[in-house]
Amino acid sequence: MFALVIIWAIYLRFWGTWNRSLWMDEAAVANMVLDNSWSGLFRQTDIPVAPLFAAGVKLTGHLIAPPEVGYRLIPIICGILCVPLAYCVMRAMRIPRAVSLAAMALCASSPWLVIWSRELKQYEVEAFTSLALALCVARLLYSNQQTKW
Repeated sequence: MFALVIIWAIYLRFWGTWNRSLWMDEAAVANMVLDNSWSGLFRQTDIPVAPLFAAGVKLTGHLIAPPEVGYRLIPIICGILCVPLAYCVMRAMRIPRAVSLAAMALCASSPWLVIWSRELKQYEVEAFTSLALALCVARLLYSNQQTKW
């Protein structure tokens, strides 16, 4: 079941990305990222994305053809990684496996998380970072649960 949910998440995030052109705001971000130098990306204030995300987009922009997929590669990967990470957070909090798998399936199928994975914006990176931090907190809180209670 775990593998099926991850395959479902991969399918939803990659489906239609190859033939979906960049929206106007995404194209503006892509043009600004490609027009700026590497050092300019870290000093910029006019691009509506985080500087490290802009540098990552510049790095991955030409790895996969068409470039629309390459530019969106970081959000897609983070969107896919959010799915097993949601399961890990639930299990770290000692939630039963069935409920954790259900939460994982909801994360894989969430319309907002799928949309954010397909956009040239840092939203899905922020979701991934939030889940990673939640996992750290859950492990800290629940690692010594038997000694505290």
